[in-house]
Amino acid sequence: MDQISGPAWLQSDYFDILATLPSGASRDDIPAMLRGLLAERLKLSFHMEARSRPGYALVVDKNGPKLKGI
Repeated sequence: MDQISGPAWLQSDYFDILATLPSGASRDDIPAMLRGLLAERLKLSFHMEARSRPGYALVVDKNGPKLKGI
């Protein structure tokens, strides 16, 4: 859950959400419907933000890979 930032209770409080999808709803519709449900019922608000995160780049050495197959 390190991709979500907010108040401390986000790490400790959990909720079970039971919902049914309307007929004809596609898998792509689910995130928007979930955001709407959380905003309406729990008064949560959302925004997307790009952040730089540390990471590693795996690159091949100049002499080629040293991995051997099994």
